[in-house]
Amino acid sequence: MRAERRTLLAFGAALAAVGVAVLVLAGGARGAGCDDTWTNTAGGVWGTPGNWSLDATPASNANVCITTAGNYNVTLTARSPSGL
Repeated sequence: MRAERRTLLAFGAALAAVGVAVLVLAGGARGAGCDDTWTNTAGGVWGTPGNWSLDATPASNANVCITTAGNYNVTLTARSPSGL
């Protein structure tokens, strides 16, 4: 009985470790490579600082992500960063 219990505890610990690893990797992959993320699910103008997670318009060399769930438009204007 003790051997069975140790086996179950070891299995439970291993399963918990795998679960934590999956959560950590999934969270890291979501924001990987993003300097700033669009947050306004109502849509809006690229150059409005409040539409971004850093509350600032991204620089022209920033890696940005527009991955927030929803159906919205992001409008680029003549004042938006060059290179887009």
